[in-house]
Amino acid sequence: MAVWSGLGVNYKGDITHAPQDAAYLYGLGINKVRIHIPNDGDTSFRAVAAHFKAQGFYTIYGITAGSTLTAANWNTYATSVIDEATYCEANAICDQFQIGNELHYKVDGSTLTTTTLRSNLRTLATSVKAVFSG
Repeated sequence: MAVWSGLGVNYKGDITHAPQDAAYLYGLGINKVRIHIPNDGDTSFRAVAAHFKAQGFYTIYGITAGSTLTAANWNTYATSVIDEATYCEANAICDQFQIGNELHYKVDGSTLTTTTLRSNLRTLATSVKAVFSG
């Protein structure tokens, strides 16, 4: 089957299903996958990203906030993102790294506003570029 260069899917299956799912998706001509974006601290989807990458898929992976973001916990979140991006680079498990998902829903709105979030994300993106080459 021909690969459709512009077609991809979101994937939330775990590592026990990844081998058969990767074969099925590839058989459909799909070779791009965005792995479920877990909360910071959850490393369970690393193996899924690594499996799809090893099967030749263009793989997108990253982490997002698992709790409300505040001024007090922003640095903890940013550090976990940088640590995960560093792991991804060192282990070549993805082609593209995401620094969050729908984070504007996660800000507390008082100590951390969406305006501050945008500024923080620009800084975080620069930090991730320093450790992740994808």
